[in-house]
This record gives sequence, structure tokens and C-alpha cells, in this order.
Amino acid sequence: MEGTPEDLQARIRAYYVATTDSSYLASWSPEALGVHFGMDGEEVRTHEQSLANTNRFLADALALSGDDRCLDAGCGVGGTAIWVALHRGAAVVGVNIADNQVAHARRFAEARGAAARTEFLVRDYAATNLDPGGFDVVWNLESLCHAADPRATLKHLYDLLRPGGRYACLDFFRGDRGDPKHVRDLCEGWVLPAFMSRREATEAVQLAGFEVARSVDVTPRVLRSASTLIAMAGARKSRIDLERALTGATDPIYEGHTLAALGCARGFYDGAVTYGLVVGVKPAVTTGDRTCRTAPPGGCPPA
Repeated sequence: MEGTPEDLQARIRAYYVATTDSSYLASWSPEALGVHFGMDGEEVRTHEQSLANTNRFLADALALSGDDRCLDAGCGVGGTAIWVALHRGAAVVGVNIADNQVAHARRFAEARGAAARTEFLVRDYAATNLDPGGFDVVWNLESLCHAADPRATLKHLYDLLRPGGRYACLDFFRGDRGDPKHVRDLCEGWVLPAFMSRREATEAVQLAGFEVARSVDVTPRVLRSASTLIAMAGARKSRIDLERALTGATDPIYEGHTLAALGCARGFYDGAVTYGLVVGVKPAVTTGDRTCRTAPPGGCPPA
């Protein structure tokens, strides 16, 4: 995808201005506040429950607890950060370049009683200006895909972690089968400048310095959510076509958003797009003949 980093960020901001309220909050997730896919699981019966279950899956993959200070890198409207604060007791800082979403996140955190354990900042997750080594956990939930330079982004996130800190990326990735048009529509409409395969993402996590603890495809667990998205986006596409027939014009950002939704969801079914998890651990501090894998801010405890 062509354009300077500044151009790409401007496109991403414009995309979320056009879609956050009218699509994500109005139709996709007014309760769970999830700007992501929902995952199947035990006791999951509704779409909103599946979105909350994605938060649970990510939190379990990172073994989150109330002792952790976390960074949600690309936090959307704060849904996952708020869930983690309320259900795992962790402190979470969310960063996002879309100021409209950050404003929503602050308001939602206050309304849901999570303001004391959350903070939301308008920052670029590739250049946060936050203190190195200040976090126990960092995650990208369907946000690394927006990075113009994933390797540089991962190196910055690596630097923000304490020794022994954990990182996870739960995202959609380029598959090796299916209709390439699905990927083109996805990348263009959702502004994904460097869309990787899961293998490439895993290699990038390693190159950033992490020890990869897990890399797994979980596409089957988001197919019900994908089916929901196909129905929603298909209905929206019909309205867009009607609008074009009646007026000769449509909103290009929203039309691209709709085509991207269809491309992503259909891509899950034919293999053009996959959904996966990559977990990494920042190497621990070694002191003498022992290793402290989860070094606290003051260093390893006495032997």
C-alpha cells in the first residue's frame, strides 16, 4: 500500500471517524465494545458473548493477573482494556492514534467503573514516548495489521516490556489459498499497509527479540462471527448499491469498509485470510547462576 507513514495514519484516522459510531458501536458491538472478531467457546451463545470471549482468550493466553501493568497497543474504543481491568484486575494503558476512539474509551471506562485502572492516550503504538521497561504485558488485538513497519513496531513494544514480560498478537493474517480479491478488498478498505502471514508475523516477533512461546491458527473459532459479519455487511452492500443507483454516489470510505468486511469474512472460509495468535516472552534477566523469568521493577528478588 503506497503512501508515507503520515498519509497512512491519516487514512486510518479518517476510516475510524467514518465507521466507529455508525458501524462498530451501532451494529457490531454496542455492549462488549469490541472492534474485533468474536471467538466461539463454552457457554458462548450470542455475538456479544463471543466478543467478550475473545478478550478472555487473549487474557488467558497472556496469563493476566491483578499484578500486571498492561499496554493495549491499538486499543479501539477501550473494550478489551476495560474487560481486563474489570475481570482480571490488571492496570491497562491503551494507546490509539484515533482521537475519537480514545474519547469513547475514556467515557466508557468511567461509565463502567474501570477508570481507576485504565488510562487512554492518543499515541502511535510504534512511538509511544512511554518509559522503556514499564509494562509486564503488551498486546496487539487486530491492530498490528495497521502497522506500516511491523518489525519496527514490535521492536518498540519489546523495549516497553520488563524482562520476562509477555507479548501477544491476536490478529487476522494472509492465508495461502483462496481468492486474492478478498485480501485486496480487506487491505484497501481497512487500511492494512503490510498484511503478513502468521509465519511472517512469528518471524517478526522473533526478530524483535522475543522468545516465541506459541503460534497457532484459531480460524475455526471465529467462523460464526465471520458468518454474522457476512450477513451484516451483505445487507449494507445492498443498501450501498441501491444508493448508487438512486444518487450516483456513495461514501467511498464506508463502501471500502463494507467490502473489506466481506473480503475478510469470506477469506476465512476459503483460506485467503486466517486468524491466529502469536505469543512471545522477553528474555529474562540472568543473575549469576539463576534466572528470574518475571523480574519486578526492582530486579530479581534475593536468592
